[in-house]
Amino acid sequence: SRGCPFNCVFCADHLVHGKQFRYRSPENVIAEVEYLVSQGVEEFDFIDDNFTLLPSRAEKICDLMIQKGLNKKISWRCSNGVRIDKLNLDLLKKMKQAGCWNVFFGLESGNQELLNFMKKGQTLDMMRTAVKWAHDAGIEVRGSFILGLPGETPEMGRKTVDFALSLDLDYGQFN
Repeated sequence: SRGCPFNCVFCADHLVHGKQFRYRSPENVIAEVEYLVSQGVEEFDFIDDNFTLLPSRAEKICDLMIQKGLNKKISWRCSNGVRIDKLNLDLLKKMKQAGCWNVFFGLESGNQELLNFMKKGQTLDMMRTAVKWAHDAGIEVRGSFILGLPGETPEMGRKTVDFALSLDLDYGQFN
């Protein structure tokens, strides 16, 4: 998919892809996956700006992978676009069943005040829950954070690092 209807103040996606969400059908995505599997590809990295924005679309992609047996031939991860406000444990379990082994969460900050300033639309509790759900589903979690945001103090930055460490992430990334 391309385009993002959200208003996060740090993101340049709106400049590149616009605010209108555009996406390929699950059937179209799976047809491309099947073609690539026929060419010998075994690992996929879905670099999709909003893979889980429409949970029913993500679920349908997973259902098709399972129905077509692709989950026995490939493994995959989501490098982008797993919005924690659009997740639930059932979707993560289905993603795992379909072959997903790793998700990328743009967590951004361990400070609620900064998250609100960024217009991220998520809370620290939502982040904790999403990481727990992913681990409960058997999926590794990569969390990304931004340090040095406008108005961020060194103490706020340390709070973000401490929060990241408290999440039991498999991988942490600080930008």
